Amino acid sequence: VAKYNLSAHADGGELAAYATALKPKRVALVHGDEEARTALRKRLAELDVLLPSEGMTVEKQERRRSRSTRAPSSTPENVFDTLPMGIGGGVPFDSTHVEQVWQAISRLPTLRIVTARELALVWYGEATEERTQRVLDILADDYEQRYFVRQHALEEAYRVRGQSEEAPGDFLSDLVGHILLLMVSPGSAKPVLCRSIEPAATVRVQFPKGISYERTRFPFSAILDLIGPAPLDRPDDSQAPPISVYLADLVRNSRRIRRTLSAYDLAWQCQEEATYTLGDMCALAGVSAQSLEDRLAVAKLLHKHPALFMQSRTFLEGEGLVLYSLAPSWREALEEPEELPRPDQNWILNVLEGHLGTPADLYRRSIDPDTGAVTLAFHFPDVAQTRYADAIAAAEEETGVSITIAPNAHQGMLANVARRLLPEGLTQRGTASIHLEHQLVQVSCMGDATQEALQQAQEDFHEQTGWHLQLDLQGGDNPRSYYDTEEAPRAISSQPSMDQNGASAVARSLLAEASGLYKIGVDGSSTTLWLRFYFPDAMHARIAEQIAEIEAQTGWKVRINPAVHQEALVAAARRLLPAGLAISGAPSLYHDRHTLGLTCTGTTSLEARQDAQRQFLEETGWHLDLVVPSIEEDASAASRLPQGEAIALASSIFSTAHDLYRIGADATRRTLWLYFHFPYVARQRYAEQLAALSAQSAWNVDMHRNVHQKTLVEAACRLLPDGLSFTGKASLLLDRYTLNLTCTGYAAREAIKDTRRRFTEETGWHLEILNFDKEHVSKE
Repeated sequence: VAKYNLSAHADGGELAAYATALKPKRVALVHGDEEARTALRKRLAELDVLLPSEGMTVEKQERRRSRSTRAPSSTPENVFDTLPMGIGGGVPFDSTHVEQVWQAISRLPTLRIVTARELALVWYGEATEERTQRVLDILADDYEQRYFVRQHALEEAYRVRGQSEEAPGDFLSDLVGHILLLMVSPGSAKPVLCRSIEPAATVRVQFPKGISYERTRFPFSAILDLIGPAPLDRPDDSQAPPISVYLADLVRNSRRIRRTLSAYDLAWQCQEEATYTLGDMCALAGVSAQSLEDRLAVAKLLHKHPALFMQSRTFLEGEGLVLYSLAPSWREALEEPEELPRPDQNWILNVLEGHLGTPADLYRRSIDPDTGAVTLAFHFPDVAQTRYADAIAAAEEETGVSITIAPNAHQGMLANVARRLLPEGLTQRGTASIHLEHQLVQVSCMGDATQEALQQAQEDFHEQTGWHLQLDLQGGDNPRSYYDTEEAPRAISSQPSMDQNGASAVARSLLAEASGLYKIGVDGSSTTLWLRFYFPDAMHARIAEQIAEIEAQTGWKVRINPAVHQEALVAAARRLLPAGLAISGAPSLYHDRHTLGLTCTGTTSLEARQDAQRQFLEETGWHLDLVVPSIEEDASAASRLPQGEAIALASSIFSTAHDLYRIGADATRRTLWLYFHFPYVARQRYAEQLAALSAQSAWNVDMHRNVHQKTLVEAACRLLPDGLSFTGKASLLLDRYTLNLTCTGYAAREAIKDTRRRFTEETGWHLEILNFDKEHVSKE
């Protein structure tokens, strides 16, 4: 005998639920007016429903009594005879209580269908309209339906999981209107909208806009996971069906999120032998289990790494609830370096062009192949910053990458605009002088013009370029200069000590015998010559006298660019490699230790290796690390921790280091890589912990040299003095360890100097503040 929880005041949804739970062959609705009975009949679309009139005879259909082969069983412990009520103790119902309610209801083994009103009774003891609606809202956000499965044909009714087995069609019919992750071909999974359940155990689906397949029907077995319900009520705001546009947006947003996730980090969060739903995996990854973008991003991540994750229960086996676990090969997979997805450069640039177009003042677009960050070079960056701010922000939002405007104006275009705007009666004399530190173009002219004409030219110049224009009128009895503002910078001398071409020529002459000089760069804003050598570390002491002579003759500062020429460095190592050794694999550059690492095959003597390392250091200023596994037995191999345990030990030792954001491993070189926000500072701060980690793990321990760019900019903004505001644009000079920050406003020189000092102490980098309104303070 089955037990059913009946109510004397059931509503339409509950009556339909009861009828479905009983599974009768025919239902006769004998109570209520015609309108109410017709409405209830519509809820029972899958049953044979009669609406008998008064006096009508309904014959009973004989049913053959079936024999049960199931042995009688005694009543299990803790089984309820009636529905429990008020178990919540007055606490408002939320998502954390769903399992508790399910456990209570599961003690009624024969209760298969419940309504939201009954669930409210179980939790609150009283089912008001407000409390019933709260239950509905909480269960509506449970995409995975781990405990209560919504019934497609019965509004406000739920099937209790685990109470009875059902045919696949029962839960598959609820997929209509939901977004699924579908295996459309081997190795390719796409998000789709389930349009309908078709004969022959198939689903009919719709793809995102821009993705087309000949097929629109796929077998049930192709369903990988349920992402969540689609918002089918979106307005039709494009020519394409609105849901296809929504799906395309969903794909783009999830792609951006997936680039921030690490499959290796997620695997380390999981426990062996444990199973997880997609929502559980989202929580471990640090994203929302209720966001469709986040759920799709994590689902794609799981299916792209079959060596790390597997489905321990498939979509069909779990009646719509997929369970994941670690794959048997997950530890071996973590031994290999993680391949992070590289950004799709063509897609990023196409999205940018869709928002920005092809403006005439944009002359160069560059993109970082590793991060996807885009730098746009406009003729006049200050004007472009205002003109294209909305378009760039929209492109950043869609692509999820940084899009910045290069801070330097195009000097040739500045001179052209200045010449074009000269008032009638003036003729330019010589070439224009461009003063980057003041954002000022200085033009010497012959002739004369009215004060109004001069002022109009300067206003037009500032409007078109964002720069100031200084006009020096030569000739006549009263040479004079005109500025475009009353608070213009102090007059600029029109007689520099030596121009940049002359200074470069002097440098080349005095350094003619210095080997390895391949370029001389010029920074006019700070009157600095930058010397580029193949091996800068080896040159400082060798050319100290020549540098002093260049500075004395030209009046320019001379600096050596610290970046080593990587190809020349590797070529020198190959040339000095001892006989009998051959390089295996790609060289590794450890910039913070100024070391080049080579893994070699073959044999050679210890003296030959040491001699090669000595010559390499003398020639380049770098150390040479030669790893030869065939002749170099690692004495610590027996005590070395496995890779997973070594990473766990590193996490434990640096548990309080909030500036550590990632740990990696290179099994070939037996090296743990630590990623800190500011590696130069971290190396000094954590010297003891680094030594302890190396000693306890028997692994080499090193730091990744790259600074965390977002945190670097945030530190600079936090340290800015009052009166200065960051415009949102920053550029990094990686070879000079310098951050250029564009700001507006005013601050005293001492405040700027203090900010730079604190920034260097905190990050190990230099800070250059550019283009703020009142005054420019160059780096000292």
